[in-house]
Amino acid sequence: MSPHPPSLPNSYHTHIAASGLDAMVEAASAAGLAVLGVSEHIFQLHEGRRRIPEAPLEGPLLPMAGYVAQVRGRAPSGVTLRLGLEVDFLPDRQAELAELCDGEPWDFLIVSVHALDGCLLQRLQAPNLAEGWRLWRRYADLLEGAVRGGGCDILAHPLRLSRFVSPPPYLEQCLRPVLEAAAQVGVAVELNGADVVFAPGLQAELLAWCRSCGAAVSFGADAHGPGQIARGAAEALVLLRRAGYAALTGLHGRRPVAEPLPPIEGDG
Repeated sequence: MSPHPPSLPNSYHTHIAASGLDAMVEAASAAGLAVLGVSEHIFQLHEGRRRIPEAPLEGPLLPMAGYVAQVRGRAPSGVTLRLGLEVDFLPDRQAELAELCDGEPWDFLIVSVHALDGCLLQRLQAPNLAEGWRLWRRYADLLEGAVRGGGCDILAHPLRLSRFVSPPPYLEQCLRPVLEAAAQVGVAVELNGADVVFAPGLQAELLAWCRSCGAAVSFGADAHGPGQIARGAAEALVLLRRAGYAALTGLHGRRPVAEPLPPIEGDG
């Protein structure tokens, strides 16, 4: 009998500031992961912090050179590491953030929308339906801007706003331009493990919309500690199979790599 339930073997969304790289890699090995994409927030790096000083810190600041060297230089452990970074989409600061990312040997870059016009998503309030729908339209505009802005490989947690503001009944129409843009420019849409656990039905809808638009999909547990290293991976595998996916998109050297899904009970 396998020591692990059927699960996705790869995750491209991992933070190390709070727990350290070694603890996260050890947890990945214990969970049976084959590939771990390390993607610390850009604002957790000294250089990025100067450009996004308002973001809530999740652990000690790291120098970019030290972060890169730590991930690239870690001794082999049975888990393949991919070097990435999670970069906030802030329209008025994109040029600075893009310049900061230049010249480093990234395997992948994630782009995220964590705030609407200076307000963190978790602090947004929608006192009525009209305001909630306005926020969703603005969120979708920013997501599309993040995708079309270039320089990223994965769009992170595109339904994260649903944790704080109820989705509108026309959510598919709201997100379709985002997913169509992702398909056009070759950006993978993230199936986020934290959001799979939070609202699996909504993530199933996202997968159906991605299929309809021809958008590639990647998986990221969005782990901030060892206990989250494979968060949502088993559930995500079931959702992907039900949606008709046979593979996910991984990244290596900023190039997409097809990663076949493992079988689950009842396949075939």
